[in-house]
Amino acid sequence: MNQNQIRPSLSIFIVIIGGCATTTDPREGDLLTSIWNLNTGVYDQRIEERETRLEAARQELTQSEQERRRLMDQEVATKRELSQLQSQITGLEQNLQHLSAQVKQMETRRASAQTKSAQLRGDVSRIKTQVTRLKQEITEGHLAITHSQKQVQRLQQEIDNEWKIYQLQP
Repeated sequence: MNQNQIRPSLSIFIVIIGGCATTTDPREGDLLTSIWNLNTGVYDQRIEERETRLEAARQELTQSEQERRRLMDQEVATKRELSQLQSQITGLEQNLQHLSAQVKQMETRRASAQTKSAQLRGDVSRIKTQVTRLKQEITEGHLAITHSQKQVQRLQQEIDNEWKIYQLQP
């Protein structure tokens, strides 16, 4: 018999002897089950399944490694961005302090200017009062001068009249 004829006969023999109580796990089966599994390709199928699972695990590991690298890159970028934001915050806080100091200075100047403005308004009011009083005094002085001039003219007229009378008397 050649080898091609032995194989089918052997397979039939193994099926008859092994019956239905077979396992695909080589650790659990007996010699006949192992021979059966070798001839029917069960072990090859187990190897293919394990290789498929191994390949899937390798792909998953590769994807996990890629994800880990992506997350590490993202972490580095996030830390860099955080550092930049912290620098911006520091700069903005310094600007805020500077502006706050300027605001205080301006408020102090404004308060001083308001005080000075109130003083100047008081001075202006006082000066206006003085100007009004002086104008009134001038007006009254003009009236007095005019009155005095009229009195002087009247007295001069009287003197002139008296002088004429005096000259006319022998």
